[in-house]
Amino acid sequence: MNTGVQRSSATPVGAHTSTAPSGSHSTGKQEIRKDLTKTLVAHNIPYIAQTTPYHWKGRFKHLFKPGNEHVLESTQAFVDKEWEKLLKLEESTS
Repeated sequence: MNTGVQRSSATPVGAHTSTAPSGSHSTGKQEIRKDLTKTLVAHNIPYIAQTTPYHWKGRFKHLFKPGNEHVLESTQAFVDKEWEKLLKLEESTS
């Protein structure tokens, strides 16, 4: 998240921001977030940490309203696919 709560390439899908607001015409940010951790790992950064939004309910509560199920389903499918990639990566390094 940027300082002004603007959308960025690292903002999660569906997030409500000042520059990607949710409403009758939009469910929030449409694009998949950039995986900054993967980018940093590729550059051999020795220590990497991530955090989650503190006020996630405020930024994502609109997704739990009727009619937005498709956003949650596509996000879950993406998370499942990325999890499988991580498992394969872990297997290949052990």
